[in-house]
Amino acid sequence: MKKISKRKKRRIILWSIFSLVILFGIVYASFKFDVWKMTQDAINAPAFTVPEGWIKYQNNDYNFSFYYPSNWNISTTSALGDIPGIIIGNPIEGTSTYAMYISIKHNDNLLNSDAYVMQMLSDIKNQDLLDVKNSSNTTPSLELSTQYANASGISLNNNKEYELYNVFEFDHNAEQVFAAHKNIVLLFDFPLDQANPNISNPSLNNATAHKILDTLTFSN
Repeated sequence: MKKISKRKKRRIILWSIFSLVILFGIVYASFKFDVWKMTQDAINAPAFTVPEGWIKYQNNDYNFSFYYPSNWNISTTSALGDIPGIIIGNPIEGTSTYAMYISIKHNDNLLNSDAYVMQMLSDIKNQDLLDVKNSSNTTPSLELSTQYANASGISLNNNKEYELYNVFEFDHNAEQVFAAHKNIVLLFDFPLDQANPNISNPSLNNATAHKILDTLTFSN
């Protein structure tokens, strides 16, 4: 039997070690990619399972999407206007409606949802105080003195949205949900779950509106 030289043995061992290192690197890289993909899928996945038959709305200009029921209407005619916005509802036209208004706002300071709302309230309060100071009535109105004390918010789902209600004079019958992402903020404005002859099925539609919010995702 032919003996293998020490030099050849050393070469075989080195090649074996090199092959194992390469194999380990491939396995490790594959594992890291799988972990990264699972993480990205978890980040981009809706917070709950989208009901069967719901339709996806994708906005490629502002990089967000959400799902809504097939029996809801949608209007995107102002999505690229001076004040971009989208309307979805059940229905959005008629004598009795239920409409969710989605406004797209600039977020130049890249604030999160909480900070954006707090800054907005502070700016509005300061402007109101300035308006009162410059008017003939130097005493703040009752609404001005109590309006902001009632400001409250709650965090919603994985997007860390922020909700206001019963803060402004005009929103006593509506919820306002702010979702900040990078340089934009989406404002969802929709009727409360309370009886109103002008609102179509407020209890069911309000619950659906919250489910729509749960499907909101940002693509980057």
